[in-house]
Amino acid sequence: MPVSTATPTRRERARAATVEEIKSTALALILVGAGGFAYEEAAEICGCAVGTIKSRVARGRVALEGLLSSGKLPSRRQHKTDPDKSALQTIMGEVDELSRDL
Repeated sequence: MPVSTATPTRRERARAATVEEIKSTALALILVGAGGFAYEEAAEICGCAVGTIKSRVARGRVALEGLLSSGKLPSRRQHKTDPDKSALQTIMGEVDELSRDL
């Protein structure tokens, strides 16, 4: 299959940036909220400023609260888990799936 050399459209670039922002926000929230890392440690892991991590965690918490209160995010008890994947791998896989719907 030939590789496309066409320049991405504005819409494609916006979608890619949105997906990347979602993944960055999810990673920050997982590191700080679930992983127990300090903001400084998460910033070092992600290669960004501490303020960026704080913003991402705040946005992630607001988004997560919205999902939980709307009922769009099912309970973990309803999920079948894959014993070959870590919780982080499962969560990031779900983030990828949600990103595809954008």
